[in-house]
Amino acid sequence: MELARATGKPVVVLDRVQCHGELAVGSGRPEPEPGGVRRFFLADRAVADGVISAEAAYASLVRLLAEHEETILEGGSISLLTELARHSGWRENATVQVKFVRPSGDFPHRLRERVERMLRTGRTMLDEVRDLWPDPRTHTVLAGIVGYREILASACDHQTFQFTDAARDRLVDVVTDAHLRYAACQVEQFDALIASIRGTG
Repeated sequence: MELARATGKPVVVLDRVQCHGELAVGSGRPEPEPGGVRRFFLADRAVADGVISAEAAYASLVRLLAEHEETILEGGSISLLTELARHSGWRENATVQVKFVRPSGDFPHRLRERVERMLRTGRTMLDEVRDLWPDPRTHTVLAGIVGYREILASACDHQTFQFTDAARDRLVDVVTDAHLRYAACQVEQFDALIASIRGTG
């Protein structure tokens, strides 16, 4: 993130799924940067323990903001953005500057390229699912997360999670479409959050 690198301010990541290191590929969780951007996640959880609730994520955010005088908030799960719009306590006695970069016209193309990498290059989302699936506690968790849900629905074999080339091509399409729908909802929630900030001053 250019702003964090330029200012040296820490980043609090508002993505609940990025709290799971086991889902780093599918969630886009950044690798630590030696001497680079300081990132704080809302929790550090195993997938088997479930995704942190929006309420608990909000409480974690409030705690992190109290610990750091100046922070940059990055991303945002829709459920957590909803919490931020509902509550003003997280920005009490604070100056909030919003820089919302809306998806550009080439966003669908860039997203598809990213999904291609997540499903074809190096360690993939399929590897993540394959590693986690032996633990039954992960099944409903994975089925509730964009991208992983589509993998489970598309897989013929829930032991190996092997896909033919043609099936993987279709999976790229399905996962891309799911992320595009999520991104559209995310934009709507960002707009609601911005409106709530402006409405309360």
